[in-house]
Amino acid sequence: MALKDIISPYKSDLDQINQNLDAFLLDETTPEIRAISEHLLAAKGKQLRPLLGVLFFHAFNGKNPEKMHYVMAAIESIHMASLIHDDIIDGSEKRRGQDSVYHRFGQDPAIISGVYVYSSALKLIAKSGDLTVLNKISETVKQLCQGELIQLFNRDDSIYSMSQYENICTHKTGVLFACACYSGTHLATQNEETAMKSYDFGIHLGKLFQLVDDYLDLFGSQKDLKKDPLQDIANGDITLPIIVLYHSLSDSAKDTFHHAKKSIQDFKDYLSEALDSSIKTQCLAVISQSLEQADTAFVSSTRESLLLSKIKSEIVKRCEGL
Repeated sequence: MALKDIISPYKSDLDQINQNLDAFLLDETTPEIRAISEHLLAAKGKQLRPLLGVLFFHAFNGKNPEKMHYVMAAIESIHMASLIHDDIIDGSEKRRGQDSVYHRFGQDPAIISGVYVYSSALKLIAKSGDLTVLNKISETVKQLCQGELIQLFNRDDSIYSMSQYENICTHKTGVLFACACYSGTHLATQNEETAMKSYDFGIHLGKLFQLVDDYLDLFGSQKDLKKDPLQDIANGDITLPIIVLYHSLSDSAKDTFHHAKKSIQDFKDYLSEALDSSIKTQCLAVISQSLEQADTAFVSSTRESLLLSKIKSEIVKRCEGL
């Protein structure tokens, strides 16, 4: 079952979410601002986060989905805004198979347009009128920023800690997945305990997504990523394959590693030889463990539980060997 097949039963929900997204981002008559919004909306990506919110809303028999549609549009807006700013920080030229906003329009317009998209998210949340959701989304944006700052401050670091890396994955990616799962459940049930179970699932799923993305940065292609490969290496980010490799080295081999890391090109050349099948296998083992942690046992709805499992499979199927 492909992602498009998972989406099919919820097409009307996602269509309404996208209508809300378009309405709030394209309500500007200034040609330059509208051009950026149109470029951004031309490649909307997989929209996994709003899909997760929709799935959880229906898994718990949610009624009157209008609020949910506004909230999921807001969450997708926050994701889009974070990508705009990520591309500025990373100097990325490509995003979702097209020019990044940063590359097409320049740094300063990209900075402001990211804030503009965040402001649209605030308007969408206000339309829902739900203070619990507002609080959760506000905390989520704070955590997203914390994750980015932790990663920035640890670029080119000599500490190769798996726990520190997983903490970055949770903050950078997991919390927004979790927020979507939580919000869909909260709007359906108004039950905090159930919503937090959904939140925990989202944390694990988001971490899984980031692990796969980082794996593909070194073992995948531009087609897999829809962005420039080896971007993490160029930025000095310490990710799963690098950590696994580092901990497999002897002390003398670590000296060679650090020497190569002084130059981006030398490091890329070094990695092309050092990242062998055993490193791949160890990375895939970590990804498999994360896959198991994203447990849907608490979801009693057979259909949505099955579809959530299918989403997990869709995330990892790009990894050769899984």
